Amino acid sequence: MKDMKTNIRSKFFGLALLAAMLPLCAHSQTLRGDFNMDGEVNVTDAVSMINCLLKGSPGEVPPSDRDTLTVSGIPVVMVRVKAGTYTLQYGDVRTVESDFWIGQTEVTYELWWEVMGRENYPSNEMLRHHAMQNVSWDECQVFLDSLNRMTGRNFRLPYADEWMFAASGGKLAIGYDYSGSSDIDEVAWYSENSGYINGGISNDVATKAPNELGLYDMSGNVAEWVQEMKEYQTDNGVVRTAWVYGGHCVSPAENCRPTSWILKDPSTKYGDPCGLRLALPVAE
Repeated sequence: MKDMKTNIRSKFFGLALLAAMLPLCAHSQTLRGDFNMDGEVNVTDAVSMINCLLKGSPGEVPPSDRDTLTVSGIPVVMVRVKAGTYTLQYGDVRTVESDFWIGQTEVTYELWWEVMGRENYPSNEMLRHHAMQNVSWDECQVFLDSLNRMTGRNFRLPYADEWMFAASGGKLAIGYDYSGSSDIDEVAWYSENSGYINGGISNDVATKAPNELGLYDMSGNVAEWVQEMKEYQTDNGVVRTAWVYGGHCVSPAENCRPTSWILKDPSTKYGDPCGLRLALPVAE
């Protein structure tokens, strides 16, 4: 028992020492202590690193499979997802035929404000690194159009198959129940731990452990719109539908799986806390 206690103390001392040294790892060209690859070295990197070390997973992807873009000085980390297959909840096997890039985190208020302005959106500075929420699919398309004009890129929302494949861990998938773990508290803000049962306010991005691809918050925090939108002609006019995936901060655990989805009117911005994650064709 004494040896076990000594071993535990040694491990946590090592973790604490690594966390304390993170700011000292910054290099003039590369932020070597930037564990969550957000362009900064701070306590969030220590939290992410400790979570991943305790899980026995490094939580990083090779440098060749990630790229950091900047939008008016705001870092946007994109992760390359290699094409492959995944299995839906009921056993159907789906194929993603082409590689694609996907945002390491959900779009934050900070990035949304920079692109869209603050006039019609909450401007509390405390929300700066929170996942943007309460935006409709239609608003996301306006945001993407504006972002593409600013950057000269071809950003879009992930397609549904891309989103589920990435959330499941892509070709590195281990088969977890949630995106990155079978213990939802390790990887997601949801109804039991978010502290926002009433009101549904998102949390800072990348404060839980990542999944196998180094992607954060694909379970919980905010539900994420995907690119598909369908229109149906009915006797009462045209009905428009779109999908959000992954659950959110007021969802029960069972609704935060990589294949969990909700069908919504694309013009709806309230109700379920909905946000977005960027995607790019691999040629970008």
